[in-house]
Amino acid sequence: MRRRAAIGALLPIGFGVLLGATVFRADIAQATGLDKPETPVREQNLDGSGNIKVHEQGTANVNVTNSSLSVAAAAPITDGGLATGLSASPFPGNVLGPFAVQTASALVIHLNPDVSSFSLKYGSSRPAEFLGPAQGGTSDINLALSRPISFDTMVCVGSAAGRCTFSWVGAQP
Repeated sequence: MRRRAAIGALLPIGFGVLLGATVFRADIAQATGLDKPETPVREQNLDGSGNIKVHEQGTANVNVTNSSLSVAAAAPITDGGLATGLSASPFPGNVLGPFAVQTASALVIHLNPDVSSFSLKYGSSRPAEFLGPAQGGTSDINLALSRPISFDTMVCVGSAAGRCTFSWVGAQP
């Protein structure tokens, strides 16, 4: 009985393989794309030797312009820091300077509520200006600078009750 069941199950499978290999062979080949001949591909981008061209060819010419590169930590700051304060006055403000050029790597500024603005000037340019609390700005500003800033004049603008205090970390090794 088992043998008959196994033969009965294998008979339709064998019949299907026979039909697929003979009668429906062309339909199966067309469905899979195997009935078409191979199309040769010819590369158009060849050099004189028949190799495929690439944009960069040959050996790159590299020139090193620095003789050495230091990976040591930067020298510590040993000089240049100071602190000062000045009273505010109406525009154009209370001006302290010009004095010897100072270079700072960090700034700490406190502006009381009556200060409108605080500026650092360098000659005729203005490398930093901060709005004070009287103009909607903040009263405390703490900046660690990624590049040092130089200045020779400070300006504190506000009412007579205003006061600007300013401290900085030098930038001199």
